[in-house]
Amino acid sequence: REQKGPGSGALYDLGSHLIDQALHLFGMPNSVTAQVTAQRANAETDDYFHVVLHYDQRQVILHSGSIVPANGPRYQIHGSKGSFIKYGIDGQEDALRAGQKPEGDEWGADQPEYYGELAT
Repeated sequence: REQKGPGSGALYDLGSHLIDQALHLFGMPNSVTAQVTAQRANAETDDYFHVVLHYDQRQVILHSGSIVPANGPRYQIHGSKGSFIKYGIDGQEDALRAGQKPEGDEWGADQPEYYGELAT
């Protein structure tokens, strides 16, 4: 994702997964707007994106940047009856790198400190 070339950059790397999740949750949007750019001085490809999927009564905002000094929520979902806010990185990537296999009921479960919070 850091090298110049077709399919490189933050939008193709992480953004494609976020867009896929949003489409599964909300369906096809009426329109899409996006800002995609390189923020770091020596970046060879995009390292920032802000994509907005526009629906009749809502907007879905997908956002990523490489020069963020502190981690914020990974997910924020707000609706008329409440909000869901989730911190922490998905532990499955580290588990796979460590040689673990996706087996058993506990696979993919978050550590308690990364549980999401629902406010209604």
